[in-house]
Amino acid sequence: MKVAIVRGPFLNPWEMQNYDFDGITYIGSTPHFYEFSDKRAVFPRMYHNPLIRAAGLGYFMPSLKKILRDFDVVHSVEAYHSMSLMAARTSGKFVFTQWETLPDFGSYLYPPKKLISKHVIKKADLIHAVTRRAADCVIKLGATPSKVFVKPYGVDPKKFRPDAEPKYRRRFLSGGGGAVILFIGRIVEEKGVPVLLDAYKNLKSKARLVLCGSGPVKTPNDVIRIDTLPYHEVPFLHASADVLCLPSVPHKKWEEQFGFVLVEAMASGKPVVATNSGAIPEIVEDQKNGFLVPPGNSKKLRDALEHLIENESERKKIGIRNRKKALERFNAKNFSAEIRKKYESIL
Repeated sequence: MKVAIVRGPFLNPWEMQNYDFDGITYIGSTPHFYEFSDKRAVFPRMYHNPLIRAAGLGYFMPSLKKILRDFDVVHSVEAYHSMSLMAARTSGKFVFTQWETLPDFGSYLYPPKKLISKHVIKKADLIHAVTRRAADCVIKLGATPSKVFVKPYGVDPKKFRPDAEPKYRRRFLSGGGGAVILFIGRIVEEKGVPVLLDAYKNLKSKARLVLCGSGPVKTPNDVIRIDTLPYHEVPFLHASADVLCLPSVPHKKWEEQFGFVLVEAMASGKPVVATNSGAIPEIVEDQKNGFLVPPGNSKKLRDALEHLIENESERKKIGIRNRKKALERFNAKNFSAEIRKKYESIL
């Protein structure tokens, strides 16, 4: 069975750890957004000029149809992308992954992309929804419910593990002791960074806040900022922290779709503090895997962080529970075996 995983400029190592078996080829593009190196990957040329975008064909790869013609299964990304349109027109079975949770997301309303999405959804032999909210979204857009299956992504538990080397911790706590609060993601308002900064400012407990990522939100001098790291370094970053925080704030046209960092932290044996927003509650159960607080509420976010900082024994108990859940539900190896069976079922 020959399977092509089409991600174009979005080809990335965190998602691809879930597709690792014989017969896989990863289809990226040049240029690309993320660092990805694998001998099974190919990178055709991509075009994304204003005229192409206006036609709804952003991230257009003209050689894609030829590349995909000999594959048994072609698995693409969201329905509104031009690469999904081309993938849907190949001779093999066609699958796409649904992340988006909002049917009124801009790309579903823009006329050219609306037409592309409608065609792609109709042509799909199988639709992988990362969350239940994503499944509900694509069904509202016209997908046949029997073609949609829900399966969250996972991480490699041999890399993300409680005993990974905490190689960054000494740097984080160079000014003294305390707990380390970690945020990984875009440093932007919708990820709740301003709310997190406000909560951190009012903490009574001794702690250091570490933000890993890039974005325009300005941070005070006592907050540690790290530019985006190579993905193979991320397990060591989680190992160096005590709590992972993802305080996402939903906007009219966006909400948190999954939160890979939550799964990474759980596999690393860490408790999480997040908001009751988007699909986060499908990953994190309040007071079991950590705490969920209302979006935008810095006081309740502070209280949840304070509680975990002050209770090391509870952090450890939650961490053990989270590791177990990650092994059972968010395991990339298990996902890889299951998606292979799904491909076989439609051939």
